[in-house]
Amino acid sequence: MKKTLNINDERHVRALSGDLDRNLKMIEQVTGVKVGIRGEKVFFEGPGEKVNEVLRLVTDIVGNIQRGAVVSSEEMENLFRQSANGSRIDYTELASG
Repeated sequence: MKKTLNINDERHVRALSGDLDRNLKMIEQVTGVKVGIRGEKVFFEGPGEKVNEVLRLVTDIVGNIQRGAVVSSEEMENLFRQSANGSRIDYTELASG
């Protein structure tokens, strides 16, 4: 399955991807979903359920970034690892926890 997320601000794309695309590489490694960025679009490819879950989490993270939150690479990794282990957690739970 392939899906695309449009992010309307290049700064938010950079915050999501991390230095040298560190966060994108981590998402791929932890979830098995390929993630790519071109301009302000984020592309996801992989098994349907996994793509949907990664898209949901990335959407949550981007929403928080758009509201001014600083999301660390460690927070993102924790979120995706918990998701890969079957936990259904959202960013607000992670950020407050």
